[in-house]
Amino acid sequence: MLVYLESLKMYNEFKQKMVKKMKFKYFNDTKRDVSIHPATYEYGCKSDKEVICPLEICTFHLPENTYPWVKMWDYGEEGLSILVIPEKND
Repeated sequence: MLVYLESLKMYNEFKQKMVKKMKFKYFNDTKRDVSIHPATYEYGCKSDKEVICPLEICTFHLPENTYPWVKMWDYGEEGLSILVIPEKND
């Protein structure tokens, strides 16, 4: 029984290491600021910036076992906005 429990513990530790959190990097190659849509955070994403300035990279951290679904809006002179939603693999 002890050997089984030890094997199970090792398997669970291995599984935890294999489950990686997804990162999505966005490079702003425009000459305008890109704001991050508030719903991005409501869906569980985190980012390292609030506004992505021109020629900057923003990293979005998504929940485990998800991939990014991305939508952008162009508001003309008001700038751009990006929405990042984590989607689960089916």
